[in-house]
Amino acid sequence: MEPRRPVVATRGCSVAFRGRTNPDRQEVTMTEALHTDRPLRDQLMTIEEVAELLRMPVATLRYWRVLDSGPRGFIIGRRLRYWRDDVMTWLNAQRESTGSGAA
Repeated sequence: MEPRRPVVATRGCSVAFRGRTNPDRQEVTMTEALHTDRPLRDQLMTIEEVAELLRMPVATLRYWRVLDSGPRGFIIGRRLRYWRDDVMTWLNAQRESTGSGAA
């Protein structure tokens, strides 16, 4: 007897949920990779963490977001998040755009 699978209703039809689309593949899913690979797990940052990294007030980051001039962020649910790589890329671009002279 086959074990009973949960059924998900989707707009008038029901579909048996199997977890993975192809159970024979030994491919690691994105969520599994994020949970097992420490550097990938540490890349997602809050606005407070970005402000601390840049040594800027959170209000400045919010203002830059309105002006579309700061590091690229995105919304997950109701929360603003940044990828560490995007922040570092933006920071390097700021350094390059100021030239090599002293401020």
